[in-house]
Amino acid sequence: MQTINEWLAGNRDYASGLALLAKYSKNRILLQNLSRKPVPAKLEYELRKLSKTPELPAVSPVAVLPVKVPESAPAPFTGKPKINPDDLPDHLRQLWQETAEKYRLTRALHEQLKLQADAAQRAPLIEQLENYRKEIRTNWEIIDTWAKEQSQEDTPVTMDEKRISANRKYLSEGKKSIANLFGAPRAKKLEAMQRRINELLAAGEKFDPENQKELEELGMKFDG
Repeated sequence: MQTINEWLAGNRDYASGLALLAKYSKNRILLQNLSRKPVPAKLEYELRKLSKTPELPAVSPVAVLPVKVPESAPAPFTGKPKINPDDLPDHLRQLWQETAEKYRLTRALHEQLKLQADAAQRAPLIEQLENYRKEIRTNWEIIDTWAKEQSQEDTPVTMDEKRISANRKYLSEGKKSIANLFGAPRAKKLEAMQRRINELLAAGEKFDPENQKELEELGMKFDG
């Protein structure tokens, strides 16, 4: 693999730059955001920081940060209860922020469409707009499901040895697969992992300290 300085001196292929960022940066959220929404200036800025190269891109990275997330909003399909992002677990709060950014991008695309009269130029914008809408709906389905579960009584689960073993296996495999998941699939996976942790804790199961630390680094909670 080429070095960061080689990438900076070359044609700065975006995919290659992401691979370098994944290799040298520990900021997985940054990598996720830049993978979902290509921002070449931001990618170059972050790689220059990692390489200690003094020259910075002309575009300030502040300009590409997500818009402020609304303080609260109703669950989109039930209409209630209202969801405060501060009440969400970390992985769903990240999904909330991504959804807010998708709303901003959707509004921007609407404005671009108003300026385009040619059907050929409008077609790719309309396609992208539909993709954003699908992503927004998928994200809200995950958040809304979590909100519904909070207002319902837990369904009793029989925690026998088979269930305990299955939960531990799911968590072990989840730690390996989560690095390749982004956006809604990642949030959905983490939510499923948290449910299994809750079941194990409720059954009085203990976790190896190193294993628990790795899960906590993914945003998992062990404080009930």
